[in-house]
Amino acid sequence: TDKFSEELARTFVRPARGDKPLLAHALRPSNTVVLCATLYLVLLCVRAPAGKCRRTMSDLNAPVVVLGANGSGKSLALRRMMALQKTGIVEPLIDADVVPSVGVDISNLPIAKKQTLQMKEVGGAMMPLWPMYLNNSAGLIYMVDMSDSIQLGASAAHFHHLCGLPTVKGKPILLVLNKMDAPCLLHRGELESAFDMDAVVEELGDSLTVLEASALSGLNVKAIMDWTKSIYGII
Repeated sequence: TDKFSEELARTFVRPARGDKPLLAHALRPSNTVVLCATLYLVLLCVRAPAGKCRRTMSDLNAPVVVLGANGSGKSLALRRMMALQKTGIVEPLIDADVVPSVGVDISNLPIAKKQTLQMKEVGGAMMPLWPMYLNNSAGLIYMVDMSDSIQLGASAAHFHHLCGLPTVKGKPILLVLNKMDAPCLLHRGELESAFDMDAVVEELGDSLTVLEASALSGLNVKAIMDWTKSIYGII
């Protein structure tokens, strides 16, 4: 790049035909092509700084996609997050009468003046279409109902399928073990076995975060919010 820079500098500042710079001469049709090619090569030589890429505020239009089987608590968790962002506290009581999502629900979380985070919840009934909603997403929140042993196997299979998609590779993933306050709770070992967590952790590495929560009681709802903000570089 130093060589290209020196050549460009000489092109613009070196005297030619008296005391006039070479600019007019350099911009003749035959030389314009050379100059453009040189500039192009200089741009190709520019490299981004080493290290992990950090999202900026300009990426806020990329949504966080919230997925999970029917009844896993997606809608209630988002309702909790909206209330938390509005009041700044986790309300002890909240309306838990939630109709299962059958389509796509979009929640815009206000984080600053005229700035919002978009959360896109896709219903469990649309499971075959889940992959298409992960295109251009900022990250994935996957909800698991820790009180439902019947859906555990299917939930694990779909999670593995999603994590293997090219559109998900390298993106932050939050696995939320929801309903941790349920009276009939699955043992953590059952979940780890069904999800083959050792293999999942090895494959996803630092991009995976696992969090125990309860959308009903508000347990770790703030942690979910903090994780969501963090993938945009918002603290």
